[in-house]
Amino acid sequence: MMENLVTPWTLYILMGINALYSLLALQNDRLMERGYFRVGDILGRKESWRLFTSAFLHVDYMHLGVNMYTLYIFGEILNPILGHEQFLMVYLGALLGGNLLSLWVNHKNYSYTAVGASGAVSGIVFATVILFPDMNLGIMFIPIGIPGWIFALLYTAYSIYGVRSQLGNVGHDAHLGGGIAGAVVLIALYPDLLVYSWKPILAILVPAVIFFLVLWKRPDWFKR
Repeated sequence: MMENLVTPWTLYILMGINALYSLLALQNDRLMERGYFRVGDILGRKESWRLFTSAFLHVDYMHLGVNMYTLYIFGEILNPILGHEQFLMVYLGALLGGNLLSLWVNHKNYSYTAVGASGAVSGIVFATVILFPDMNLGIMFIPIGIPGWIFALLYTAYSIYGVRSQLGNVGHDAHLGGGIAGAVVLIALYPDLLVYSWKPILAILVPAVIFFLVLWKRPDWFKR
């Protein structure tokens, strides 16, 4: 996995699709409306394509810039290592996982809407952290870098808290689902990581499993 590095063209193509589609939609309300994630349209009108198109749209230039910057930083590491097909598998798996969890959490709220690549990007971040569990990552308001596996634990815990409290105008459920799905796809591709990168895997999956068990038994657990 570490020997045959490739130029990260898949990363650049995904960034280009995100940028082009988002910029066009920001100038065309009909295009934006036709593509964003809305529970009522997905479940009621069976417009399942929105699970994918919404993940390439962004509400403004800042939203697009932050997501693409994060994708670039981690994708530049991950894409050359995994290669094009496997990088795309992680990205699309995280994209779909994030939006499916968001759909599950919000399935009774037909007016719920969302856009953004954050779920897919979270999957790329988590996959990178699993490969490099001791990489130093900065986090807002903490002036020093922290090991990647601790970052993964904090990010997972914060996302769960965000889902529970409906904190801010942020798709915490998509972040959580995307991160978990990206991790699962990578582990499926490289099962040996369960031995060699157990710290970030446990940091991601243990709180996530607890979250799913609680949500399964108490679907009204989170605020609306």
